[in-house]
Amino acid sequence: MQTQSGAEIIVNGDEVYKLHRPGTDPRALRTRLRIAAGSGSFVTPLDAVPQRVGDRWRTLWPRVETVAPQPDQLPWSEAGRLLASLH
Repeated sequence: MQTQSGAEIIVNGDEVYKLHRPGTDPRALRTRLRIAAGSGSFVTPLDAVPQRVGDRWRTLWPRVETVAPQPDQLPWSEAGRLLASLH
C-alpha cells in the first residue's frame, strides 16, 4: 500500500514496515521516532532506529486497530485532549 506522501506500508503479521519516501531526512525521522517511543500517547515503534534500504529509510511498527471511518464514531474528545497536551 502506498501513502499520499509516497511512503510504502507493508504488513507482515503483527508487524508493519514503513518504507519512507526517497529524500526523507534521517535525522528528523530519528527525532520523530524518539518522540513517538517516549510519548505514551502515540503508537510506539518496535525499533526507534530507522534502517537504510537503498535510498530510503524503513521503520518498524506494531500492527494496531485503526479508527472507525464513521465520523460520528471518531474519538474527537480524546483527540482534542491529546492535541491540547502537545501545545
